[in-house]
Amino acid sequence: MRRRFRPSSPKFVVCALCAALGAGPALADRADSTRSVSLSFDDRGLSDLAKGRTEIVGDVVLSQGSTLLRAERADLRETPDGFYRAFASGRPSRQASFRQGRDAPGAAVDGSADQLDYDARAATVHLLGKAYMRVEGARGRMEATGSTITYDNRADVLVVEAGSRSPNPQGRGRILYMPSAVVDASASAALRLNPSLTLGQRD
Repeated sequence: MRRRFRPSSPKFVVCALCAALGAGPALADRADSTRSVSLSFDDRGLSDLAKGRTEIVGDVVLSQGSTLLRAERADLRETPDGFYRAFASGRPSRQASFRQGRDAPGAAVDGSADQLDYDARAATVHLLGKAYMRVEGARGRMEATGSTITYDNRADVLVVEAGSRSPNPQGRGRILYMPSAVVDASASAALRLNPSLTLGQRD
């Protein structure tokens, strides 16, 4: 399920999020890397301690601090320096998904795709096949869809590739940026109460 990602492809669109979403990089929650990794599943799991590899199947849930990964299958490989890399895939009725908090209060990264590759050491996540990602920062929100999406949490850079596996018509890639003023206005509209038409009336 691994695939080489080629940033030199002419179909790539690169968005530097630091300037758009915040004054500086809002990195993944730094406490995550110091916490244990929890795995749960409802089918089977195989762990090879000698090779540092664990394979699990069936409604897989991986959690580590603010990081949450859900998939049908997952293959975890431990690196020599104690980090891990997770290769995960969903099923036809539900994609693999990823969520991670960021250092900025209330900020988070959410994504889903047919397959995903999360590298805890490099702080990158690759989404492959009908990929969707939302990144929230201090200055707004950015949503992207495409055939593949790569997000570098340290550099705060999102890379979207169009192609045949994009969920959009004609395989196009899309990026939607919503400044904080737009996000706040939408939230206020959702919470606004409708005027009562029966206030003060009696039966």
